[in-house]
Amino acid sequence: MGKIQDIKDSVIDELDEYTNMIIQRRDNSKNKIKMVIEELNRLSEEVTKYTNEGKTNYIKNSSSKSVLEIIVSNLFTYFNFIFLILSILVIISGHFKNLMFLPVVIINLLIGIFQQLKSKKV
Repeated sequence: MGKIQDIKDSVIDELDEYTNMIIQRRDNSKNKIKMVIEELNRLSEEVTKYTNEGKTNYIKNSSSKSVLEIIVSNLFTYFNFIFLILSILVIISGHFKNLMFLPVVIINLLIGIFQQLKSKKV
């Protein structure tokens, strides 16, 4: 009967150790969870504070041009200036047949404006 009692005591001791280990791990897990929750609360308070102060990482999309800016930027270019001077010189010389390049310049200008306005809508 002594051996059975020794085995029983040994099993009870092992179960106690195992139970204590489980309780300790559970307590450690609870502590870790509490720490994480506290950190999340702290971060949430910081976010609220910075948001109220206007310190966010939101960037306003200011790269989009207005319709007027698109038209002006396409109309007043270096090449259009050159073509305007050439057109004036041809008109002054009276050789109106040599103004055949002007429709191509105007069509190119309209295509550029149309493409930018279309990409602005997307």
